[in-house]
Amino acid sequence: MWTKICGITRTDDAIAACRSGVDALGLNFYPASKRFIHPTQAAGLLQDVRHERRVSGVNADTMPDLVGVFVNADCEEICEIVQAVGLTAVQCHGDESADMLRTLRRQLPHVPLIRAFRLSEDRLAAIQHQIEELISQVELSALLLDTFVAGEFGGTGSRMSGHLVESIKSATRVPLILAGGLTADNVAQAIDCTRPWGVDTASGVEDLPRIKNPQQMQAFVTNARSNSAAVSRLKRPGES
Repeated sequence: MWTKICGITRTDDAIAACRSGVDALGLNFYPASKRFIHPTQAAGLLQDVRHERRVSGVNADTMPDLVGVFVNADCEEICEIVQAVGLTAVQCHGDESADMLRTLRRQLPHVPLIRAFRLSEDRLAAIQHQIEELISQVELSALLLDTFVAGEFGGTGSRMSGHLVESIKSATRVPLILAGGLTADNVAQAIDCTRPWGVDTASGVEDLPRIKNPQQMQAFVTNARSNSAAVSRLKRPGES
């Protein structure tokens, strides 16, 4: 079970997340987000994490996936931040078009690409159609399913309906990452109900926005893997 802790803004939280054994750290580059991190700060944070791992005797090259989260950013900005920060994956969490994602795939041919969709009952049919068209045109490493909240682009803590996930899952072979209101207390049950490829949390392991709780991060990873201890990784473009 692939696990991601998103909205990392502090070095101490990034180090604690790595110690939990999480598979991915999410860094949010959407300026309107309460968990926004400036690219310069993100690069320094990751440098500090690598230094701490070396000092602790951990191979600094064995970092989790470093996922940059973007909302309606242009391709040039995304590519610049990927290079400047040292990101290893990109998550598009806005209203990005298939044309934009095709361009991004050409410009970042070796970087895993995650496309997020915010689901609700009234948006289901339209999103199913968008996903069908998108995966016929762009190679994606995963789809992330989050709960639709008007005016928000993730990190709301709102739970996802299991039948919405099943509706998407039955129509695609692209790995699905479940997000939306997941905590250490409910993640195992959510996995049992929806059987996603991966899970993602931000607010679910926080004491306050931007302030992660180390014990909750550890419990989230442990509980997410309670029925699936196999190591997962994002598929790189071109991998079978």
